[in-house]
Amino acid sequence: MGQIPLTFPHHASYAADDFLVHKGNEVACQALANMAFGLVMYGEVGVGKTHLLALWSGQHKAVNALSMPPVAGAVLAIDDVDQLSASQQEQLFHWFNALKEQGGQLLFTSTQPVAQLALLPDLQSRLLTLPQVEIGLPAEQDLAKLLLKWADDRQLQLDQPVVKYLMTRAARSPGKLEAMVAQLDQTSLAQKRAITIPFVRELLEAGQPDEDSLG
Repeated sequence: MGQIPLTFPHHASYAADDFLVHKGNEVACQALANMAFGLVMYGEVGVGKTHLLALWSGQHKAVNALSMPPVAGAVLAIDDVDQLSASQQEQLFHWFNALKEQGGQLLFTSTQPVAQLALLPDLQSRLLTLPQVEIGLPAEQDLAKLLLKWADDRQLQLDQPVVKYLMTRAARSPGKLEAMVAQLDQTSLAQKRAITIPFVRELLEAGQPDEDSLG
């Protein structure tokens, strides 16, 4: 029987127990363990950059905002560095220089390598001095586990036939699959329908959602 839609808030879990180590992120995990001054992790939407950054930030009591002046020994972790405004990039440039001189650590994520980002030239030149590591795509069995994690974040209990159908019909991109889970949640609530294979089929036939719908 399909799930009866109920209204629940969406809270993405970044707990250590919910993080899935797979071949696509093993190199990044090792790079974090051996990190010296700084590191840039990049990869497409949905591969787990934010989760890994959140775990590292919690372990190292990292600062996640640029609104305060940098202090010696501080640890800074910024998600989606490619989404920073020009003024935020200017602040980050000063953070970089200060922590380089006074001691500290820097961790960033982005969707692309630093050389491909539209950043202020001075900041980009600084970030290019840091090691960069790509978080790759998970294998199919790991992607299925991530699908269940995204559903659990939204308190959706997907039946195994629905999970199997999604894994054989939906796009294998983590970002698009996560967006599909979001659309299933939102549409089932709006239409007051259970999440069944016919319901999923209708959404797939209507077209895949973009990663931008993730919010």
